[in-house]
Amino acid sequence: MARFSLPTMAVEDYPALPALPEETGVISSQLFAEAIGQVAVAALVVNGPEWQVKANVMAREMLRAYFAAQGSEGVTRPSLAAVAIRPAHHPAR
Repeated sequence: MARFSLPTMAVEDYPALPALPEETGVISSQLFAEAIGQVAVAALVVNGPEWQVKANVMAREMLRAYFAAQGSEGVTRPSLAAVAIRPAHHPAR
C-alpha cells in the first residue's frame, strides 16, 4: 500500500493577495455581444462535429484576435499554434 502526505500551511501564514484595481477596462455591451457572437461562430467552424480545441482556449484566442483587429491598446494578435487543429485523441475502445 502506498502512503502519501501533503504538507499544509496555516491560512494565516499565506501572503496577502495584491489589491486589484477598481477597473481594468471598459467595453460597451453592444461591442462585447458582437465579439462573443464572432467567437461562437468561429468555435463551431474551427472545431466541427468533434471539438479538438478546448473551448476556453478558443474563446481566449478569438477574443484576442477580435480586439487586436479593433486596435485595442495592449492587445496582441493570437498565436496560430494556440488554436491549431490537432487530430482528436480517441482512447482504445
